[in-house]
Amino acid sequence: MKQLDIRIKWSPGHMEIEGNEEADRLANAGATGPMDQAIDKLPTISGVRTIVRQKRLYAETNWWEEMKTSLSAGYKEWSPKYNTKEPKELTLPRAVLHRLLAMKTGHGDYAAYHQRFDHQNNKLECSCGSAKEPYHFFKCTINNLKRSDWPLAPVEMQSNKQAITYIKKLIHTPSKLTQLITDSEFYTQICPNY
Repeated sequence: MKQLDIRIKWSPGHMEIEGNEEADRLANAGATGPMDQAIDKLPTISGVRTIVRQKRLYAETNWWEEMKTSLSAGYKEWSPKYNTKEPKELTLPRAVLHRLLAMKTGHGDYAAYHQRFDHQNNKLECSCGSAKEPYHFFKCTINNLKRSDWPLAPVEMQSNKQAITYIKKLIHTPSKLTQLITDSEFYTQICPNY
């Protein structure tokens, strides 16, 4: 076996080694400078779009998660999702959309709302004797009897969650929600405003 004479010398770092300072400067310039302009090194339009889409979705999701915490309790019951597309409920007639938004927000002809703002001379009760509240349309005994003929009539609902689930199903076909509210005459005959 051949023997070699190997000597090891300790080098105290890269400082003051001839040529190393220049190599460090060139490496830093290459890392921070413009990228290689060769055609095969440029980003594609598709790649840029993908990156933009991912960053936008991430920003929207984070923003919505922060915003959801500031929603009212009534609105949170609806478990709203962030969507940039026009919601189907905007195709509802104005009067029906008003009722839907009043249910969601609690801002409407409801006993708690009138009491909160100290409104005077308002009817706080429905003709059935119960206090007016956002989902009373689905809980009113008089309205439930009247709606029993309707083909898509819901069973008697005891909770807001049941009402919300039912409304969400009807919103997929806005004309059905419109027909339910209009045909029942709830807001004009059974439980009129003020």
